[in-house]
Amino acid sequence: MTSPKTNLLQRTQAAIRAYNTNRVRLVHEAEASGGAEAVAALEDEFNALCNAVFSLQRATLKRNHRQYASLLAESAEAVIQTRRLIDEAATFLAVLDGMAAAVTLLGRTLLLLGK
Repeated sequence: MTSPKTNLLQRTQAAIRAYNTNRVRLVHEAEASGGAEAVAALEDEFNALCNAVFSLQRATLKRNHRQYASLLAESAEAVIQTRRLIDEAATFLAVLDGMAAAVTLLGRTLLLLGK
């Protein structure tokens, strides 16, 4: 059985792969909907997701923290939802919102549980 941290890392990396697989579609849709600013927002959120994975890989988390299990589970669910949105060809705005939610929870996890 994998640890919650490993599970979260694997799911986040899978979401990143899904984004990369669908990147052309998402960027074209963002460009058509909001121009260069929308593309920049989408790519910024993707970069934040990649940075969160890197930080999570290096982090040592406080497993005895009262919110350890719930934060990792919430983060994993947000990442699963993001990947689902990408795989189901949701609009770039829905994907952007999903990535933002995942990044926010990953950041909160790192801030509260990081040593």
